[in-house]
Formats: sequence, structure tokens, C-alpha cells
Amino acid sequence: MTANTVMGNEEAIIAEAVREAGAAIREKYEHGAEVFTKADNSPVTEADLAANAILLARLGAAFPADAILSEETTPASQIMTAPRCWIVDPLDGTASFVRHEPTFAVMVGLEVGGRPMVGAVYNPITDELLTATAGAGARLTVGGVTTAFTYAAVPFVDARIGTTPGSYDTLSTGTPRWTGDLAALHLTMRGFGFRPKALTDGRFDAFICWIAEGMQGGGYPWDLCATDLIVHEAGGTLTDIHGQLHHYPRAHTRLGGGIVAARDPALHAALLAQLATTAPD
Repeated sequence: MTANTVMGNEEAIIAEAVREAGAAIREKYEHGAEVFTKADNSPVTEADLAANAILLARLGAAFPADAILSEETTPASQIMTAPRCWIVDPLDGTASFVRHEPTFAVMVGLEVGGRPMVGAVYNPITDELLTATAGAGARLTVGGVTTAFTYAAVPFVDARIGTTPGSYDTLSTGTPRWTGDLAALHLTMRGFGFRPKALTDGRFDAFICWIAEGMQGGGYPWDLCATDLIVHEAGGTLTDIHGQLHHYPRAHTRLGGGIVAARDPALHAALLAQLATTAPD
């Protein structure tokens, strides 16, 4: 198997794996899960750990030559030498899970050469599964029915542009800056994690994230890898604030450059044109 090979069965296998992990999460959601505090003071629950164990076991059995990078596991020493790497967030939105808000998801992406090649995002409460394989489009499965998942183009003048409160503060006063009318920016809840369906569920048509206080990131690899692929395969575009594609490291390291995502390339280009990425004179 060469470094750029996708065998063709990956999407089906991870669809089954994220559903199994989601079932474990759903059981904990309905009956309660113990909550622990990690070293960085973020929460982790029994549901995170149960889903993580399922995903590592399923991916390890199906793709023994591949590496795995998970939010909840220390990477194996051979992670850098494997030709492919699965990037796993067993429960994206743990804080929402703890608050009993059904806005969390299981996220799995296959990284090859720094870029995602296969991805899945599954909400175990709504039973919505998004999957994609590079060059083969994206699919949405709900209630056992699968349809193509695509975005419709939206003119910039009509676009609703989402941003978190922290990102809004940065775009208002820092670098980068939003050079257009700030009223175009629609605030999301604090701590919002961007996912592909956000561009179709009525919230907004595009999204800008530049983490405040100098962190200059777009999250960790597991926060964005699967989403990145699905957005592109649905006809959208997702880059950093400079228009560059993200490349995903096999490490517990924050991504740089922030996020600019849009339903179509023309809208994405218009967003980039409105961002001043150097400090004013």
C-alpha cells in the first residue's frame, strides 16, 4: 500500500465504527456518565473514554498498518513512520455533553501527507452521519436514508457570517481585522466547535475563527480534520485566514492560522478579501 492509497472501504468501516462509538455515548448520555478533569482543566467523561476505546479497537483491527492520533490517547512512538494516520475525536463537544445539550459528535478523519482523505462526523442523538472520501463527494445519512450532501452557493451580499465572541473581538480590534460592516458578523455561542452542517442548518453561510489572546489557532487536528474534507467534498472551501489549506500534524499540537469556511469558493474569496491580515500603519 503506497502513502497516497485509499483502498475504497474506509468510509464504510468508519461509518460503522462511529455509530458503535455513538451508541456507547448515547447510553451514557441517557443514564449518566462520571466526569473527570484533565491536566489542562478541560472535562473528560466515561463516554469519551468508552467511545475512544471502541474507535481505537475498530480502526486498529481494520487498518493495522495505520497510525492513530486521538485526543484521549498518548500517540504511539511509530506514529510518524506510518504512511497514513487516523485522527480521532471520540466526543467533540464534551462540555455540551456534560450540560446535556445534544450538540456533540464523534469525529474521525484519515490523514495522508498532511491532508484528510476520508472523514466521518456523527451526532449520536440526532442520528445524523456525514461521511466523505476525497474526490467522491460527501453524504448525509439520517434514519437509514443516504443522500448527497452539497452546499448551494450564496452571494456575499446575502451571506450570514458566523464567528465566536472571542473571534469577533479580535476581528473588531486586532489582527486580522474585518474591514467591512461588522453587522454582517453573526455571533455563535462561546466555545462553538465548527462542523459541516453549520453551513446548512440556518445558522450561517460562512464562518471565521481566529482564537483571541494570541493563540492564533483553529483547534487541534481532531477538531477539524474530518470537517475540512466534508466541507470541500460538499462544494465549500475551508482554509486558514491567509487562504492556505490546513496541514494536520500527528501530534497534540494546535493548528495555526484560524479558520475561514464558506459554502462556495466565490463566497470564500470574498471573505478573504474583507480580512486585513497585517496591522494598520
